[in-house]
Amino acid sequence: MSSYRKNMNHYPHSSQYTPYQHYYAKEADRILTTMSTNFNKQHLKSLIDHALDNRDEEQFYELTTAYNKLYNT
Repeated sequence: MSSYRKNMNHYPHSSQYTPYQHYYAKEADRILTTMSTNFNKQHLKSLIDHALDNRDEEQFYELTTAYNKLYNT
């Protein structure tokens, strides 16, 4: 048996969570959600502008409905 296996119990396991790791995981999730939502809003705004420029009424209504759903969440 290798010396690593013999002394395996002496090393900290990576699966143990500290309160800071739990906090950072929640904060990272919140930041990523916010960034994703902001990106989607900006992207929909640019698509809405493009639909207005092309005078595509059907696409405009579809995109504004999607934007309103995203904005209200």
